[in-house]
Amino acid sequence: IAVLVGQGDDQRSFDVHESLITSRSRFFCNAMNGKWKEAEERTVALLEDDPIVFELYLQCLYAGHANLDEDIEIGDQYVLWGRLFVLAEKLRDLESKNIIVDAL
Repeated sequence: IAVLVGQGDDQRSFDVHESLITSRSRFFCNAMNGKWKEAEERTVALLEDDPIVFELYLQCLYAGHANLDEDIEIGDQYVLWGRLFVLAEKLRDLESKNIIVDAL
């Protein structure tokens, strides 16, 4: 499925394996099942979210970790992990939240 994240010039589109993301995220499971526009169009819009944070979320999904670049200052790492945890909560993904807590 396509996931549109962000707005304007910062908006990015991510292609994600439906079976993976719907098995982990109750939000995506609900969006792809039923008579929702998203299920028909095979596209979910997360316009209020940050593409960088969503890319980190995909790392949790596909790689099973939330490692950040070592060049990022430690304080900024905690901010990113916090934002990632909030996104995982929004998407109702318990496994990713546990991965993020392990990274912290």
